[in-house]
Amino acid sequence: MTRSENNQGNDSLSSEVIIRKGRIEDLEKVVVFNSAMAKETEDIDLPPETVEAGARAVLEGGVGASYYMLELAGTVVAQLMITLEWSDWRACNLWWIQSVYVQPEHRRRGLFRALYNHVRGEAQAAGAAGLRLYADVTNEGAHAAYEGLGMRSHYKVYEDMFTSY
Repeated sequence: MTRSENNQGNDSLSSEVIIRKGRIEDLEKVVVFNSAMAKETEDIDLPPETVEAGARAVLEGGVGASYYMLELAGTVVAQLMITLEWSDWRACNLWWIQSVYVQPEHRRRGLFRALYNHVRGEAQAAGAAGLRLYADVTNEGAHAAYEGLGMRSHYKVYEDMFTSY
């Protein structure tokens, strides 16, 4: 666990924030957050049993992904998940940010920025080439938040999905 020092000028907030890796005790919260995120960003109602199985696999450590949880005053209020992509061009990993969620009542307070900066530091320390993420094309609020962190859109993502969502 580390106390966040990345809130840039919000000292009262930084003393209350703890960012840590997810653990199995976070399963219920992750399921709630992932379901809420899918509904909010893409108007998709995910099957609860699928969301639970997916989150459990990450939290149990068997799929090459990790959740980072942000606690505010002892309560988890935000998360993101990291997956790795090997870059043969760079001979190192890219860290993909996925499953970003901040509870609505805690948005616009610098919490995602703190989470992002924490993960960015971990990625740099691990020798990663950089961070990537994708956002639904209609999620303009997310686009603005990511651009505000200095991220830029460089690619289009194409998909050929085998599920309905």
